[in-house]
Amino acid sequence: MECEEYGFLILRGLHIEEALRVCCSSEERGCRQNANSPVWGPYGSTYGDGIYVWHSIPGDDGPQRRHHESRLLRPASTASRTVPSQTPPAFMELERELRKQFAVHVGGASVHVLDGFELSHVQATRMEAGTRIDPHKDKEIFGEIIATVNLSGESFLTVGKARRTLQAGDAYMLFGQARADKEHGISFTSKSPERRYSLTFRFVPRASYHVASQRSSAMLSKLDAGCLVETKWYHEGENHTCFPSVYPAIVLHPDVMAIAELQQAELPPLQPLQKALGRSRLRLRDFTSCTSRHVLVFFLYTDLYHRHSPDEDIIQLVPRNRMIPLSDCTALRRFLMGEQRVHPPFAPEGLQQNMRLAITEAQEWSAKAVAMVQRRRQLHLDANRKLVQTADANSLRALLAMDAREQELNKALQKLQQERADLEEQYVGACSGPVAQAVTVEHETEERGSEDVVASTENLPRASARSVIPVPAVVPAQAVAPSALALAPDLAPDLAPAPARARARTSTSVEDNASA
Repeated sequence: MECEEYGFLILRGLHIEEALRVCCSSEERGCRQNANSPVWGPYGSTYGDGIYVWHSIPGDDGPQRRHHESRLLRPASTASRTVPSQTPPAFMELERELRKQFAVHVGGASVHVLDGFELSHVQATRMEAGTRIDPHKDKEIFGEIIATVNLSGESFLTVGKARRTLQAGDAYMLFGQARADKEHGISFTSKSPERRYSLTFRFVPRASYHVASQRSSAMLSKLDAGCLVETKWYHEGENHTCFPSVYPAIVLHPDVMAIAELQQAELPPLQPLQKALGRSRLRLRDFTSCTSRHVLVFFLYTDLYHRHSPDEDIIQLVPRNRMIPLSDCTALRRFLMGEQRVHPPFAPEGLQQNMRLAITEAQEWSAKAVAMVQRRRQLHLDANRKLVQTADANSLRALLAMDAREQELNKALQKLQQERADLEEQYVGACSGPVAQAVTVEHETEERGSEDVVASTENLPRASARSVIPVPAVVPAQAVAPSALALAPDLAPDLAPAPARARARTSTSVEDNASA
């Protein structure tokens, strides 16, 4: 196998006899995909006559096949001119052979490029002698990886500036930069045989269908920080059919709502993660409007895809139902873990990255964020809710000082309450003699009958009931605490000297006697 740089591979010596026989016999029998559409239809391009195609989609009729068919039959695809048929078994046998032999070395280990990808579309192409397909890039809806097998005839292939000759049984694969950025073309000038047949296999990530079929985030398991995922994301206004249909990303925090109360300045620094990934900068998107279904993720670069979702290094919020964990047995994971230098579009010289270190840094960032939330909640448990919403480092220190001041005021209030209770006891003690006699008489009258009560009442002098209680002696000045009058002015009337209150009561008694 010949390996070209940036995703251009050539494989030679495949077993093609059965697939070629199917292509020739299907045309001779004139098989139809339905009552009105033949198997072979026009190529549907501006390259002229003499080129025909036969589209097929693998798998039995079901949700997954219909998912691939919906991509194929979009108006942007030339495949919509014919109805796709079932993929013949001979084509699938050739596809399995491609899976076994197309491999590259990543990080010193051999990686089968098609691991983790599924076949979504097979196109058989028939070219008459003297025809050609000018350099072009396959439409993005056809998938991330393209492999074409030359079944018959000698043809000339161009990929970018490279030029190769293909014989019967040769195949070439395009992925990464070769798939995304370089144009490829084919020309068939040989007169023997008169027709050239080829099969083009188009692959998409296996995760693309599973992500599209997920409905509710609430039914999905929670991810862990540092987990590698495949997630669907696209720019606003961008066609969502653009490839890759899913992107590799790393989970920075699985539940955004758990850290949504933190301000940007309170979040842990991103410099360690930035250094591990070789990025010049990292920015965190505002997540004040997020929901519990969103996950904080950061998209990764890999030469397997070359084209990536974000044009700048921004940590994104993605719903949980638009991602699945990245399997261990996929080529994508092996590329991510084995690549020491990647070549994104904006940095042709490449970026140095350490994915294992990045996973560790993401886990530490998440743990620090959770610890910061717990610390914040502990500090603000009894604080003013309005201050919490605008809290920063200075206001947090001010809040701690306010808490200490509040404790001091509580102690002072308890001291004042104790002083008031002591004063009330002193006042009652000064009036204990006469008050006790009056209370004794009152209890005795309740025990006797109503007649005795009337008789005893007639023997009393005609005066107000208040005049029974004599005016007590003046309370000593030292009994009234100055701190009580100074710090609690609302208690001043109750703590006023006894003679003043006695004079008020005496005047009231005189008025009552006068009215009687």
